[in-house]
Amino acid sequence: MPKHLYIKWTPEDHFNHYIVDEQHRGLISIINSLYYFIQSGWEISSLKPTILMLEQYVIFHLKTEELILIEKGIPHKQLTIVQDYGKEFLEELRGIVNSSIQHKEPNEVISFLSKWWLGHKTQFHEKLIKYITH
Repeated sequence: MPKHLYIKWTPEDHFNHYIVDEQHRGLISIINSLYYFIQSGWEISSLKPTILMLEQYVIFHLKTEELILIEKGIPHKQLTIVQDYGKEFLEELRGIVNSSIQHKEPNEVISFLSKWWLGHKTQFHEKLIKYITH
């Protein structure tokens, strides 16, 4: 079976902040790596180190966005949105991973991550763009 990238970086994905864009490419790379191994027949339970790496990278990425927002003087209420968003993501990812292991459906994780990525780069960033890019 030919393998390809699950998510491709496009010009529309640019957020116009160098470190945010670089980290987004890193997130896509990890998701594509998971996809590659799943397409190669690996089970999610075998990919737990990669899942952990993704969790840690998302925490790191959101901390970076939080720091940028603090530097830009974002209102405290908006800052809690980033913190809550990170907690919700981790809870959802861990639930999906456990379900995927239990049901032997690794594509559940990829589907979740694809939807998360779309939401992160659009809806989540729409709330924060006026603070980060100015």
